[in-house]
Amino acid sequence: MIGFVTLVFFSFIAGLIYSSIIYATVPYKIIDIKIAIGYLLGGSVAVASVLGVHDLFPWWTSLGETITTALFDITWMMDVFYLQVKYFIQVGFLEEFMKIAVFLIYGLIRSNRGDNPVAIMFYMMMVSMGFGLVENYEYAIDSLGSP
Repeated sequence: MIGFVTLVFFSFIAGLIYSSIIYATVPYKIIDIKIAIGYLLGGSVAVASVLGVHDLFPWWTSLGETITTALFDITWMMDVFYLQVKYFIQVGFLEEFMKIAVFLIYGLIRSNRGDNPVAIMFYMMMVSMGFGLVENYEYAIDSLGSP
């Protein structure tokens, strides 16, 4: 059975390689590693925010079904639009909103005036990588069973 460390490693390795390549190719001192790690941790917290929305607003998880049954009464069409509404609005919008919220809140806390545009893109990628790390780990746990 795959252990906890192995799951975390495989969840993290692609983003680590990608971020290392970017960090190595940008001019010196544009990206601050300590700030990048803060954004990475913030992205991990964004997953908890998404789960919190699901717990605090249980109607959010049935939003796709509610919208499609209100708009369409044709069975085959309902299935297609249900999936679009569910994955575009319920999943995609909420996750991306939480990522940008974490990025903006952390940016306000540390007052990121004067950051290079490359650094800003890198930091946003770190938020997404933190979110993806937790998300990939949860997918691995679900598919392989608990550690």
